[in-house]
Amino acid sequence: MKPSLYPGRYFILLFIWLTYGSFYLCRLNMSAVIPLVMEDLRLSHLWVGFIMSGFFIVYALSQFPAGYLSDRFGSRKVITIAGLLSALSNLFFGLSTRLYHFISFQILNGISQAGAYAPIVKLIGNWFPQSRRATALGIFLSCVPIFTIVSYWLSSYLGASFGWRFAFFIPFVILSFVALIDFRVIQDAPQGKQWAQAGEKENPSFPASPPSATSIKTAILSNKSLWLLGACLGGIAFIEYSYLMWLPTFLFETFETTIVKAGVFSSIYPLLGIPARFMTG
Repeated sequence: MKPSLYPGRYFILLFIWLTYGSFYLCRLNMSAVIPLVMEDLRLSHLWVGFIMSGFFIVYALSQFPAGYLSDRFGSRKVITIAGLLSALSNLFFGLSTRLYHFISFQILNGISQAGAYAPIVKLIGNWFPQSRRATALGIFLSCVPIFTIVSYWLSSYLGASFGWRFAFFIPFVILSFVALIDFRVIQDAPQGKQWAQAGEKENPSFPASPPSATSIKTAILSNKSLWLLGACLGGIAFIEYSYLMWLPTFLFETFETTIVKAGVFSSIYPLLGIPARFMTG
């Protein structure tokens, strides 16, 4: 009988699932309350677009240093610091009154949010053998549509009931708490690299003679398939986030519904992605 996988890895998977989901509470909360922000601050759609563009531009560019820092200092530290900075940027965004403050704190949030995905993928590579890694990644990514729904519902309710600023204050509390717990419970890799899956005595993430950083960069930059894959993924992300960020506002303005109903109806879109995340893994 094959021995079961080390049970600690499932605890790590559960917690990084919760962690990345909490990051989404501080990423998509703006989407659910855009009409309230525009009304309160008298902002046009153009200026709201500038605010959100600042987030996504630096989010994309910061993926590179986030991966490097994870290799240099470990995923646990990067995720903790990124979570705390993202939470603080949401707090200060909710306290802001000037346009340049909004843009600045969304840029800070974009940099911080980039410090979650690459470190977590590295954790999954460290904790799961190759035969189970895609399944673990699929389970992990199910948090994206689930917490997108949670963010829509929570932020729209908070915005309608207490004002749009509370859609940033409450996620600040949640992500701060989760990030601090992360630092206490997450390990960058199993102790002793004990891969319990029979037939996989060694995890490929821990080669006996690791290649140099220069050779890794050269291999990546010269790989045409990776560039093509990155371009495709970038196009998908552009379409996906266009929907995610503007769908509640579109429903609110077009059908003259309430903020809460716009958030609830918008959740139908990510709802369809939940089974897809599991199946692709």
